[in-house]
Amino acid sequence: MMVPASFSKTVQFRVSEKKCDWEIKEEPQPHPKRETVEEGSSRMWKGEQRQHDLDDIGRYRALVGQVDSTIEVEGLNNQDLAEYANSCRMWTGFAEIAKARGRGYNRQAPVPVLPETPRALLAAGIPNLPICHTVRHIVRETTISNRSHRHGIEPSLLASVPELLQSPVAIFKAGAGRVAVALDAVDTIGQPLVAYFDLAVPLSVGGGQFRSGELVNFMLSVYGRESLISEIESARAAGECNVFNEEALFSLAVQALQRRKAA
Repeated sequence: MMVPASFSKTVQFRVSEKKCDWEIKEEPQPHPKRETVEEGSSRMWKGEQRQHDLDDIGRYRALVGQVDSTIEVEGLNNQDLAEYANSCRMWTGFAEIAKARGRGYNRQAPVPVLPETPRALLAAGIPNLPICHTVRHIVRETTISNRSHRHGIEPSLLASVPELLQSPVAIFKAGAGRVAVALDAVDTIGQPLVAYFDLAVPLSVGGGQFRSGELVNFMLSVYGRESLISEIESARAAGECNVFNEEALFSLAVQALQRRKAA
């Protein structure tokens, strides 16, 4: 007897004195694996941890709300999400003080920007030291005034500087022991953002995690600078500039040209 090819169950042929027939033998089906207590606890912990990570990322992003992020956090796996959340936690301390415009904080107190120098800055020869600012500088940078160093930067933009330093547009020399870091952002009137640093300088005043006399890369000022693009090109021609993002530099140059035409 021919067995149809579509017959999916195991068939066993049995012979007896009186008849020949087909006996259908059911294959034993494996029992679905039950989740152990440990596996269930681990799954729940991972779910809770992911939510904590999303909450901390959301808290940071609320502080720097005007800065668009290219990271789609919902699609990240748990490990990548945790790494980004840890970065956000590291950036949040500075962001909170910047968003508050320094109000309620000791003006002379040093403010940690980053615990260590980002890789891109290291590649440009900047020493690996903590990056530091002060509350007094934050107050000046977020104050609108014609007085010197009153730049009127939006607090949320200043709050994003630790993240922006991870992917600078360019770095060039700006004097003895000083560098300028062009950032991939513009101020409220469209001028490209730049941060100036004094390298490996001792702190005159300690506080918090810093000791008086400790060497840091000190962030002198952050503001929008109209002449930044031409300064980058001059430094580049002199061999004193590292460009990390040609596309962003071109975009900033186009915006600068458009501003001049509109003026």
